[in-house]
Amino acid sequence: MLSFVSTESNTCNGPSRREFLRLGGLAASGVTLSNWYAQQAQAAEDQLTTALPKDVNCILCWMIGGPSHVETWDMKPDAPQDVRGEFQSIATNRPGFRVCELMPKLAQITEKYSVIRSMTSVTSSHPAGHYYVNSGCMKTPVFTPAGYGAVLMQQQGASRDVPGFVQLGKGYRPDVGKAGYLGQQHNPIVVGDDPNRGPLNVREFALPEAVNRDRLQGRQRLLHALDSYQAEVERQASATGPYSSFQEKAFSIISSPKTKQAFDLSQEADVIRKQYGRNRVGQRMLLARRLIEAGVRFVRLQAYMASGYDTHFHHWKRMKQEVPCYDQGYAALLTDLEQRGLLENTLVVTVGEFGRTPRINKERGGRDHWSRCFSLSLAGGGLHNGVVVGSSDKIGALPASRALKVPDLAHTIYHALGLDPRLETHSPDGRPIIALPDGQPIAELI
Repeated sequence: MLSFVSTESNTCNGPSRREFLRLGGLAASGVTLSNWYAQQAQAAEDQLTTALPKDVNCILCWMIGGPSHVETWDMKPDAPQDVRGEFQSIATNRPGFRVCELMPKLAQITEKYSVIRSMTSVTSSHPAGHYYVNSGCMKTPVFTPAGYGAVLMQQQGASRDVPGFVQLGKGYRPDVGKAGYLGQQHNPIVVGDDPNRGPLNVREFALPEAVNRDRLQGRQRLLHALDSYQAEVERQASATGPYSSFQEKAFSIISSPKTKQAFDLSQEADVIRKQYGRNRVGQRMLLARRLIEAGVRFVRLQAYMASGYDTHFHHWKRMKQEVPCYDQGYAALLTDLEQRGLLENTLVVTVGEFGRTPRINKERGGRDHWSRCFSLSLAGGGLHNGVVVGSSDKIGALPASRALKVPDLAHTIYHALGLDPRLETHSPDGRPIIALPDGQPIAELI
């Protein structure tokens, strides 16, 4: 495995000095730095195809609205005032790597996560960006991409006594990050309640008082009989299959004390709940840890306090509201996962659909949509931690090195989860669909 060293002020990782010398000698033969990265990514992808399946879980923290990279992971303290804004950068425990003053807890545990500072997207539209970043594929009028959790369910499945795929918080668009073309049988269980406000209302867990378990099992047998009759009459497995799968999943969840316990945050010590933050972001992250520990494979959670990171107006006020909760919850989650021996096989991704404009919109006091360069964080899941990939220019407008695309991020997630990006599936109308046709794994992280 290659040893990566800094190529820019100890904050951007790339080939080692020996690799640079070797590349220099090969440059005349057409081997460039970009070619080197492509070769490393291809080698990793080839290795992936021989290593399936893997037993890695995932928590995806969705920072809706697009958090400003200039106020989180990519501060510009030397830029003009209309770029750098009101907040100061602070040192971290990694020399040369600085973050926003609103993230003091994450500043002290940089060895537990990695940061990408040079991500780019082809869209600055909220809806399009939501689908794109949550799948690596663009939505079209005739195609809805499948989110990572749904692909994981399709390719690897899940335990029968806990749901495989859970979403905490209702989405901006109901089908973002869900099953898409794979079919509703791969959709997540959605828990819309705020776990900080009290017991969760998960309908699938609620049994009427008059219905005991024996009667419930009798109803299940009856349901199977009716479904079989309907399937025989209609002779259309495609019509009854998803419905039957939903019923099986609901029954499995109802019958599982293990899952009920995982959703019961009252079983956590108060000191742990305070470490995550007694707010809906921190408590959703804590609940995600409990679910992963219980056997859930993929948790997608809405990681924002109020209206998210779409800060066209009141930017500074909104960032003060959102970022500290993210800092506390994310730092507690990584520390907790590591202490429980879960971080190595749990990939944690924190990302929004894009970033914000480098220059402040003075008329509105905010930052607008910006997809040409933004930042995100990944941790665990067997990836390299403590790595900073890429850099942006002096104002954070464009990548200065190692420009990456959303499908590259998606390929890296696929790699960590042991998913096959080339797997071919067919849409309901028979069209062949490749799971992830574009992108390459990010070599520095794998």
